[in-house]
Amino acid sequence: SVSCFKFMALYSVIQFVTVIRLYHLNANMSDCQYLWIDLFMILPLAVYMARTGPARKLSVQRPQSRLISISVLSSVLGQSLIAALFQVFAA
Repeated sequence: SVSCFKFMALYSVIQFVTVIRLYHLNANMSDCQYLWIDLFMILPLAVYMARTGPARKLSVQRPQSRLISISVLSSVLGQSLIAALFQVFAA
């Protein structure tokens, strides 16, 4: 679904920005930290999102038929930018 695509795209972009930011600060995450994030934070959320059923009342408008569309990509890029800005200005 579109929401799972957005989630996985955002997860990889946010993790990439995090790694670049940590390298800039001369720090690094260990393998155990990556494993903990993937197994206990990301995997349950991804499974829950994939298994969530439809809404009780469906919209009249049809959803996007393509994953690569202006609305989907602008949403992913906008959220990635917001996450990157939070990471840059947090330190």
